[in-house]
Amino acid sequence: MPSASSERFEHPRQLLAGLMESALEGVMVLEAVREGERIVDFAWQWANAPAAEAFGHSAEELAGRRLLAEAPALEAEGFFDDCARVTDGAAPVRRRLEAEPLGGEGARVSVARMEGGAVVVTLDARAEEAGALRALRESKARFRAVTENISDLVCLHDPDGTCVFATPSSRSVLGYPPRALEGGGPLALVHPDDAERIETALERTRRGERVTVQVRLRHADGSYRHVEAACRPIPGDCADNRSERPRRFLTSTRDVTERVEAEQQIERTNATLRLRNRELKDFAHIASHDLQEPLRKVRAFAGLMREDYDEAVDETGRYYLDRMQDGAERMGRLVSDLLRLSRVTTRDTPFEQVALSDVAADVHADLEMRIADTGGRVEIGALPGVEADPTQMHRLLQNLVGNALKFHREGVPPVVRVHGERREVAGCEADDFAPGVTEVVRLVVEDNGIGFEKKFLDRIFTPLQRLHARDEYAGTGIGLAVCRRITERHRGRIRAESTPGAGSCFTIFLPAEQPSSEQAQARSDRASPAPTDTAPPGTAP
Repeated sequence: MPSASSERFEHPRQLLAGLMESALEGVMVLEAVREGERIVDFAWQWANAPAAEAFGHSAEELAGRRLLAEAPALEAEGFFDDCARVTDGAAPVRRRLEAEPLGGEGARVSVARMEGGAVVVTLDARAEEAGALRALRESKARFRAVTENISDLVCLHDPDGTCVFATPSSRSVLGYPPRALEGGGPLALVHPDDAERIETALERTRRGERVTVQVRLRHADGSYRHVEAACRPIPGDCADNRSERPRRFLTSTRDVTERVEAEQQIERTNATLRLRNRELKDFAHIASHDLQEPLRKVRAFAGLMREDYDEAVDETGRYYLDRMQDGAERMGRLVSDLLRLSRVTTRDTPFEQVALSDVAADVHADLEMRIADTGGRVEIGALPGVEADPTQMHRLLQNLVGNALKFHREGVPPVVRVHGERREVAGCEADDFAPGVTEVVRLVVEDNGIGFEKKFLDRIFTPLQRLHARDEYAGTGIGLAVCRRITERHRGRIRAESTPGAGSCFTIFLPAEQPSSEQAQARSDRASPAPTDTAPPGTAP
């Protein structure tokens, strides 16, 4: 009876098939397809799993298929001709191959003739491994180049927060070499007051969240630096196959000390400005009361003298009394206008949506008597809405329309036109707006009045500056200064165009919606303590 070993060697074809099936290399047997004596293609007789996978089929599916039908690119690179020559008796071929699906970077194939005329093709797996190793080395080189040149400090952490890798930028960010950070816990350098914040951020990161946190870390020189740390879980790196809880995570840390200190300085400056504004508001109220009270007495006593001693004084005395009353009246108006000017930037009324058409209608009603006295007219066109202080919008339009009615040409009834539109900042002739402003309201007030020369364009918006004598046109020279202050408080712009004898045109640009920082400032101002009015009881500004 034959032994088991002799039975195995009685079937060398089965043994060879088993060896080829278990090989890591791709192996396939191709049989020539001829037309007469000419080889026109090759058909698969057999292929092991790695070879079949290269063509996207199972071994069973690949059997009988034509080579050029599955991979026509192999003909252009000469692989088909190599197989044909080996089939006809040429020496075995070993060569590089770039064409897909057998080829690739560093891929090598060998073709040898079998008994019966078929050829066996072997894909060298070691060449694939060499290509993979080369790709790995290139990947490591790229990684090293990135980590050595990145400005942020990037660290890899274990689940407990221990740093297992740090980039060389640790020296520029915190003054430590990478090895000094590796092996340290997450709280080793954190300011004690920020420990809870960083622990919360890391716990959220372990749950798979992406978190950015701002904390203080101790520098090698002993000082604390403000940093912004972005904590990111590593996708697919989980503690076990049943959990989505990440095993490790990355932190990217950037030094933001200069930015934070600048923000803190801005906040301190803003706080100082708010304090000065409150002090200015207090002063304006007190000054108003202190100045108005003696003026009231001057006017009152001058009136009593005219009533009780009119016959006791001569014409010169009455002239002096009239001048005294007139001066007191003008001084009173000046104090009121100056107080109004100071209130433009110190008032804390919040912004809201304002219908400028309604404001213009109210201004028209307020100036109705003056319009009738001058014989003029005010034409109000389409006006958009705007986010603004409604009281100041009323003051803005009233000052501009009132000036247009006042400075009219002799014998020519004034005509004032008020209109506006909403437009995008892009393409706007006044484009220097605060960040975040995308649309503006363009408001126009134009008239047919006396106008003024271009050299006075800057002067007209300066407080107490007048272009005409008081006996020609009444006023204190405050109105246009108030208009500019109102426009600036709304982060807008005002400009004027005029020609002597041909009228004037005032154009105001206001953000259609105020930037969020302005709204936040308004809320902050409302939360500040109200000014203390120390004026005597019974008096009014």
